[in-house]
Amino acid sequence: MNLEKALIDVAEEYEAPNGKVFRGISLDSVRKIARDFNLSCREVEIVALKQSIIPLRYQRNIGTLGTDGQIKLLESCVAVIGCGGLGGLLIELLARAGISELKVVDSKSFKEENLNRQILSSEISIGRMKAEVARERIKTVNSATEIETYTVEFDSRNGKKILSGVDVVVDALDSVKARLVLQDVARRLKLPLVSAAIAGFCGYVTVILPGDSGWRALYGGQGSDVNGVERELGNLGATAAVAASLETQEVIKLISGRGEILRNRFLFFDTERNFFTYIDVSESPKGLKRTRTLSREK
Repeated sequence: MNLEKALIDVAEEYEAPNGKVFRGISLDSVRKIARDFNLSCREVEIVALKQSIIPLRYQRNIGTLGTDGQIKLLESCVAVIGCGGLGGLLIELLARAGISELKVVDSKSFKEENLNRQILSSEISIGRMKAEVARERIKTVNSATEIETYTVEFDSRNGKKILSGVDVVVDALDSVKARLVLQDVARRLKLPLVSAAIAGFCGYVTVILPGDSGWRALYGGQGSDVNGVERELGNLGATAAVAASLETQEVIKLISGRGEILRNRFLFFDTERNFFTYIDVSESPKGLKRTRTLSREK
């Protein structure tokens, strides 16, 4: 029996929330076929999708992304630099979306002060390396996602090796200096970078393609001398969740080819005053301007 025939045999009919019937395959069936054919679960899921057989775990993605979009996620590799407030949630959301391979980088271990916002932290993980906790967590969320961990500080020397084979890089760092280093490495490797920064109730999210000014439109070359406002305001868990969710959507759009990415724009949000606005950096560094307010300022 070939793989396609095996998938057809185990596929069952299910009713979607909109009442339409679709052919689907359960996680248990995916795992069994993977064992029988000596394949990875991801390989089985891709072949199933090409036959319009929907892995149940991705059924709620299909209405938005389609089978082609889901396959693109299942064939992609994303690097997340930082496993803290932004990175922890990013890693989980990307794995749940179906990203095939994750490279996660963080040299730090969890501390008590991380418990307010870092989704991977818990009372029993205090003192453990963040990247290793991320690996364990993702294996319980999506066992088909391969996760490669680096318990080092990302820099210009190790960046090329870490980002080898990556499709999209995601910034979940906590300093301007580190963020500028990551932007420069991604530019040299011609990789798209999804980036964010948060403090208090507020945050920025942007997409930086090779050749874009990105964060240098705001900071120039002075990143090493800039103290982040988060050192004064701290970071709320909900603020991190908003920024990480927006970053995840940008990654999904970049990979799937859907929607409009935040290139040459910083999406600024202030959840205390309930507004979102764009800051246009297409004419940076001299021409910074606010271009659109998405909800009323108070």
